[in-house]
Amino acid sequence: GLAVDANDNIWVGFSSQLVRLDKNGADQFTASQVDRTIRDIKVIDGGVYVAGDFFPSINNMNYRSFVRVSPVDGAVDASFGPIFSNTSAYTIADAGNGKVYVGGQFTGPVARIARVVAQSDATLQVTCDPASQSLSEGAALQLSGGWTGGSPATFQWKKDGTPIPDATLQSLHLPSVVAMNAGSYTVDVTDSSGTVTSAAATVTVGGMGGGQTFAQFSSGVDWMGKDNSPGGDADMDGIPNIVEFAFGFAPTMNTSGELPQATVKDDMGTEYPAVTFTRDTNVSNVTIQVQAATDLGFTNLLTVMETTEDLGNGLQRVTIRITDAVNANDKVYFRTNVVQN
Repeated sequence: GLAVDANDNIWVGFSSQLVRLDKNGADQFTASQVDRTIRDIKVIDGGVYVAGDFFPSINNMNYRSFVRVSPVDGAVDASFGPIFSNTSAYTIADAGNGKVYVGGQFTGPVARIARVVAQSDATLQVTCDPASQSLSEGAALQLSGGWTGGSPATFQWKKDGTPIPDATLQSLHLPSVVAMNAGSYTVDVTDSSGTVTSAAATVTVGGMGGGQTFAQFSSGVDWMGKDNSPGGDADMDGIPNIVEFAFGFAPTMNTSGELPQATVKDDMGTEYPAVTFTRDTNVSNVTIQVQAATDLGFTNLLTVMETTEDLGNGLQRVTIRITDAVNANDKVYFRTNVVQN
C-alpha cells in the first residue's frame, strides 16, 4: 500500500510494517502496532486508514484488520472501531460524508464488502439523564449520565447553569450535601462533533424535622478521617466546621467563596454599609451574630437592622446594615460570630 498525506509525508505498507517517510524519502518512523501484511492505505479527512491481515499487537481490539492510525505518530486510534475479527481486509475507498468502504473477507450477511463510519463521526447523544433526588442534609449525592458517540468525550457538570469547578467526570459525587447544594444539575458531554446537554436533575435538600443540630449532621457525614469537631477544619480551607454548617455549605468541601461579604445597601435612594450572607434555617442550636462598630475593638457599636430574602430549600439571603448612611462614619467594621447554643 502507498499513500501521501496533507503534509506530503509518504506512507508505505510492507509485508509486516507501516512506515512513514518524508517527501524526500527519509525514514521518519515505523508504526509498531501495525505488524502484519498491509494490503491498502488511504488518507481520508486527515486520518490514515490501513487494511490488511489482523494485527495482533493492538491490545484489547479484537485483532482488527482495518484500523485508523494517527498521522502524527502512527498510533492506532482506539476510538475507531469496526471489528472484522480474524479476517483480512484488502481495499479501502472514500465514500464521502464520513463513510468509508472496505473490501475483504468478512463474516456475516455481507461477506466481501462493508461500509463503516468513523466513530468520531457518530451522532453524539445523551442516552441516560441524571435522576432527580430528594436528600437529607449530610447524605451523599451521586449523579451520573449515559452517552453514545464517537471520539472520547469530555464532561462538565453544572448547577443552575453554572459550571461546577473540577466536576469533569461522567459522574458527580458530593459526599455530604447541605441546603446550598439544592438546585438543578445538568451535564454537558462534548466530543469532536459538538456538545449535548442532559435533561436537568432536580436535587432537593431538607433538614431533619424541626432543625438539624451540628451533632446530628456530623453523625451522618463521611468525614474521611478528618477532624469533625465544631472547631475543626475538615476541608482545610481556614473555616471551622461549625461556621460552614451555620452558613449552609459543606464542612468537607472547600467553599470559602461563600463567606459573608461586605457591600452597600441601597434603601430608598440612601446607601448604607452592609454585610450579606446565606443562612440555613434547617439547622438548629446555632446562631449567627453580626456586630458593627467604628473601631476594631468593637467598643463603639453601631445599631444594625436585618432584612431577609427566601431562597428556597430553607435558605435565606440575609442583609444586615447599619442605620447610618455611608458618609456618616469615617470607617465601619463588621464582625460575624457563630455561636453554638
